[in-house]
Amino acid sequence: MKTFAGRCCSHTGNVGDGSGESDSDFYVPCFLRLPSASFDGADESGLSWARHVSHLTAMGRHKMMSIRSVRAVSLLLAIPAACVSGWALFAPRSFFASFPWWGHHWLAVDGPFNEHLVRDVGALYLALLALTGWAVRRPERELVRLTAAAWLVFSVPHLAYHVVHLTAYHVADRLLNVVSLGATVLLAGTLSLATPRGGDHADVTAG
Repeated sequence: MKTFAGRCCSHTGNVGDGSGESDSDFYVPCFLRLPSASFDGADESGLSWARHVSHLTAMGRHKMMSIRSVRAVSLLLAIPAACVSGWALFAPRSFFASFPWWGHHWLAVDGPFNEHLVRDVGALYLALLALTGWAVRRPERELVRLTAAAWLVFSVPHLAYHVVHLTAYHVADRLLNVVSLGATVLLAGTLSLATPRGGDHADVTAG
């Protein structure tokens, strides 16, 4: 049986019928290199092949765990974005007077009501929701990075503003402000580092 092996991430090998004629060219990445020994009844080669298959299986399992993690972090960003966008867009006065609910009032203490600005905030969160929702649906590398970057560009200045404007709040509200907005920055940063493996166009619709 003809054997073949590729050099790490650089070799184009040929699969033929043994006559020297190649049927096709293919790219052999380093993690798909096959054992270079022949498989004709050699126990050692069979063991090497079994180890190779086990290694690939473990890599695939790790990849799926990574994709699930990316989806989980994306969902943690998408859920509050859905709440804020819907509330601010469709009930702007209620949003201004009552956000974030449970007897706390984070907006009303920071200036007069402006429907235009409140609805703009709702539209901003709706845009973030659309992008994040698509990243949940198809967590491809570039889309995940773009989603993380969009959240960081928004949430870092947002956190910075609130950190230097906490005097209007009670102690509990100050703590909740910093924790909740800091958590958004942390989630976005985590998403930027939790890039799914498998390439920019990996098929991750299953599972």
